[in-house]
Amino acid sequence: MALIGVEPKARLLEVLATMNAAMSRVNGFVARLTPYGLFAIVAVAAGTLRPKRSRMRVYNVSYVAVSLLVSLWVLPGLVAALTPVSASRMCSGGRATRSSPRS
Repeated sequence: MALIGVEPKARLLEVLATMNAAMSRVNGFVARLTPYGLFAIVAVAAGTLRPKRSRMRVYNVSYVAVSLLVSLWVLPGLVAALTPVSASRMCSGGRATRSSPRS
């Protein structure tokens, strides 16, 4: 809006377009480096922590319990609620659902 009345706006727009291209390249470079930085942060944290066995056991048991709950109850329930497939049919283990023999 402020540039509508200004005549030599083409030079300013060229400079802004160049800055936009430069910032896009910098952003791409940072995005490519992000996984390495995240790995380094996790590696330092894992190398300096000394967790107690009891805490680790509680974490592992909780992780397994929540994984089983989600995979055996929540996900089949969502599939049954959002699709015409029933939860018991989905958990049938991949048995054939055709009633007639194959020809």
